Amino acid sequence: MKLIVKLFFGLLSVGFLFGLIGLGVVIYISYDLPELNSLSAYNPAIPSKIFSKDGHLLVELKKENRELALIEDIPQKVIDGFLAAEDDNFYNHSGIDYKGIARAMLINLRAGRIKQGASTITQQVAKSILLSSERTYARKIKDLILAKKIEEKFSKNEILFLYLNQVYLGGSYHGVKSAFKGYFDKELEEATTAEIALVAGLLVAPSRYSPYKNPKKAKQRQRYVLGLSLIHISEPTRRTP
Repeated sequence: MKLIVKLFFGLLSVGFLFGLIGLGVVIYISYDLPELNSLSAYNPAIPSKIFSKDGHLLVELKKENRELALIEDIPQKVIDGFLAAEDDNFYNHSGIDYKGIARAMLINLRAGRIKQGASTITQQVAKSILLSSERTYARKIKDLILAKKIEEKFSKNEILFLYLNQVYLGGSYHGVKSAFKGYFDKELEEATTAEIALVAGLLVAPSRYSPYKNPKKAKQRQRYVLGLSLIHISEPTRRTP
């Protein structure tokens, strides 16, 4: 009995020590976080257009193929499709989806490999705009901390605006507006459910599921997202101010 008690307190002490170390690491990393000001003043690279005197486009100079879309100009069906594909619990979490993390862990354990991620849209905004794309534990901790801070400072609509204009969707297209114009020569309000599912399906791996390079895989991914979208859009609309 005494051995069991000693073992229990020993394990408790080790757990407490690791907890303190983990807390120390988080506090240390939190001192090296970027400011959120760049999100408030979001001004991504967009093409410069040169027109002739009579209004004809002569040349377009661009670093990134992007056109900004205001959140009120993005149809709800487009938002629903992207939420279904990437973060179906977006309106319920506060930056970190703990249920999503647990679900992803179970799926990955069963598969024996990393099959599903658990990064929220808010975390992806933190990573793509404020951090680098390096795959380190330090960067992961940073995007978790920043996601909480972003949710405290910005509304859900503001976060969606940043995400849907920043996200890379293959084919040199950045943001949803340029993607739908590039793939289908359509404005956002003209997009069909099938087209939304195809573009939203690119989020996980734009090159792998590119309709230009791998039309069969793009179609398979589209069907998968369509299934998710049908479930998601059957729920009440939850766009918040």
